[in-house]
Amino acid sequence: MKKLIAVLLLLPTLLMAQKKEDVGVKFIHKITNWSDIVKQAQKEDKYIFIDCYTTWCGPCKKVQEEIFTQKNIGDFFNANFVNIKLQIDETKNDDEATISLRPFIRNFVDRYNVNSYPTFIILDNFGEPIHKFIGAGDSSFFIKHTKVIFDTLKQYYYLTNQFNNGRSDINFYKNLIETRNYVFYNLDFY
Repeated sequence: MKKLIAVLLLLPTLLMAQKKEDVGVKFIHKITNWSDIVKQAQKEDKYIFIDCYTTWCGPCKKVQEEIFTQKNIGDFFNANFVNIKLQIDETKNDDEATISLRPFIRNFVDRYNVNSYPTFIILDNFGEPIHKFIGAGDSSFFIKHTKVIFDTLKQYYYLTNQFNNGRSDINFYKNLIETRNYVFYNLDFY
């Protein structure tokens, strides 16, 4: 009887521990083949979310511990994205998988101009860039920044490509300036 009572008393704790493991953003930490990531995104009809972090970055750690562990964030990100974590810095404690990714990461950093941490890149399910944002914030900050993928007039890479192709109407410029301010300075959209 004492064992039964002990189990019943521990059951809520055990259930809470299980639930805590099941919440939050599910990240792929090691990429073995980029084309497999793209295939997974296509198969699941999801975007690709990439968290570019460093081991020494305080805001990166805060986001990982306080934001990406929240149920509402996990529910949103896991439903809409294949989530990837890329360690940008190199440390003496890196495992073989991380070391093997260094050429890929260097190319990624150059291609997407990753020079602040944390930086978040969103790609479509073909691996083409849609949006980018920098910095840390609360859960509403992350939901707000990632929901931009559903509005092309606020997508950083879409607007940048339009600008590079010569688009020049006044409403376009307004969206471009506001999006760049949002991406790089965390200023709110209009």
